[in-house]
Amino acid sequence: MKIYQFLILLFTILLSGCTTMKPYDFKDFSFPNEQGLTIDCKGKTISTFIIFYLFQGLSEIENDQYVDLIIDNTDYVKNDIVSWANYCDIQILSEEEIDGSIQIRFVKQSQINKGKSFALALAEDGLGELLSPLGFALGAALSGYDVRIFLNGPAVKIVEKGFKEKLSGFSRIFSGFARRGLNNIGHISPTQKLLQLKQLGAEIYICGPSADQFKLNRNKVIIEDVKYVEYMTIIPILAEADINFFIQ
Repeated sequence: MKIYQFLILLFTILLSGCTTMKPYDFKDFSFPNEQGLTIDCKGKTISTFIIFYLFQGLSEIENDQYVDLIIDNTDYVKNDIVSWANYCDIQILSEEEIDGSIQIRFVKQSQINKGKSFALALAEDGLGELLSPLGFALGAALSGYDVRIFLNGPAVKIVEKGFKEKLSGFSRIFSGFARRGLNNIGHISPTQKLLQLKQLGAEIYICGPSADQFKLNRNKVIIEDVKYVEYMTIIPILAEADINFFIQ
């Protein structure tokens, strides 16, 4: 490959990562049917993304209606959704294969409360480092856990408008490209995951000294009702949680 061809390819990759990605909305996946609601998540392979919209649909339909969820015929996606339904005592009425996809019918469910808590202390702000911790936090919130998240170190910037996580090392220049690919399968940005967690009732705490050190602009914080604290507020939360994660 000649140098000018490489530069054109590199520019194209970087440009693809710089374009703004529209946040997903419930209306992007749902439409009414004669017996309730259909949620079409074909192409998405992240179970917490799918279940977030399924949960929203189950909360909105009437008592005598159903939600028909359509997903790819992928074993790990279906297995995860069925595991979630079983754990949360959500009834599955039927499951069938339609044109290579799987359609699962669920009975209305408005509230899930396990009476347990999940705590996450997060200090990293890298693209790879943020995927699993926030995914587990979403899974806990969707399963009826009270979720509390403590952001310290570089991670405080996640709540700021315009935050974009990056890959490490030389791969950093491909961060936008990687982010777009993740977004396409349902691994939405960390900021969007925090917004979903907040919608599910999660409490978000920010380390005050870290906010000062990493120059967090409080006027650009897009998560409502965050609490600025230090270690002594978080220690009891971590100690009393049924499940806790500490990512340093």
